[in-house]
Amino acid sequence: DQAILYSPYLLSVLETRQRLRSGKDIPNKAQLRGFLREYDGITVIGLSVGVPAEETVDSLNVELVQDGNRVPPYAQEFLASTPKGSVKVQDKVQTQAQLTYIDQLRYRDQEILRQLKLVESRDMNPADVVLPPVTARKPAPADKTTWEVQQLQFQCYFDNTKFDPRFPYHLFVTDGLGAVREFHIAPDLYQ
Repeated sequence: DQAILYSPYLLSVLETRQRLRSGKDIPNKAQLRGFLREYDGITVIGLSVGVPAEETVDSLNVELVQDGNRVPPYAQEFLASTPKGSVKVQDKVQTQAQLTYIDQLRYRDQEILRQLKLVESRDMNPADVVLPPVTARKPAPADKTTWEVQQLQFQCYFDNTKFDPRFPYHLFVTDGLGAVREFHIAPDLYQ
């Protein structure tokens, strides 16, 4: 997953490439300045995110957050979709059961080592060593669900009057399954 903040330079390069692909001449400086004026007051961010195959750009929730201020894009433009294959995802409840079981085993191991050190230092009688119980059951092997995934590429357009693009902000992309991707954008690094 990645987010790309489109700088004026990058927008100029993309415009030049688009013109060349469509058989037009390379734009001169005045033409590029005119093109860039169209983006005054707009922040353009390109996104590439891995999502379930059935997702579309319209089913994603994109939100820019700066100092508690939440700004949705005023427009999104689909660019491309690339099949990525399939991935296996464990059930969240199953994963939590495994973590609980492992935590209890670790606690038991630490307690046994603590008691053994006391026995070695003769501060505890070997007959008094107690094994802490493990109350969690060892979970059965997790069922894994297979999801077909794709890489979606799209652009989001944000109105600069709704936030201050000179200062850092976060971009959140949530898919239909509730998976959230967070991108931290620090524009001062691009100056």
